[in-house]
Amino acid sequence: MGEKATFFNMGGCPLSEAVNCDAVPEGCAPYAVDIGAHWELKTTERGVMYGPNEATGNDLIANKDDEFAVGPYCRVDDNFGTSPCNEWSGAWDFTGNATDGAEGYYIFETS
Repeated sequence: MGEKATFFNMGGCPLSEAVNCDAVPEGCAPYAVDIGAHWELKTTERGVMYGPNEATGNDLIANKDDEFAVGPYCRVDDNFGTSPCNEWSGAWDFTGNATDGAEGYYIFETS
């Protein structure tokens, strides 16, 4: 966590007001907070274990990215520091029917 990071507003950098931040604005690094996992399920299958991605925080196969943020609308893949990667494995399932709009619960298992 950056030395100026706030608990609220995902880091709270006043320079990160952009809605879709493609890069961390200059001067916002001290506000960085590690938000860990951001997983988009559209590229994965339920019940399948997806392993770690050793090279970068951007997982191109399972799209389970390791990310950090400096503001509520400014989060980027964690490709910095001495270990730029997502070090976790994960699988997901859904308790309901697989049709759109079905009621149920998502279950995520990570390690």
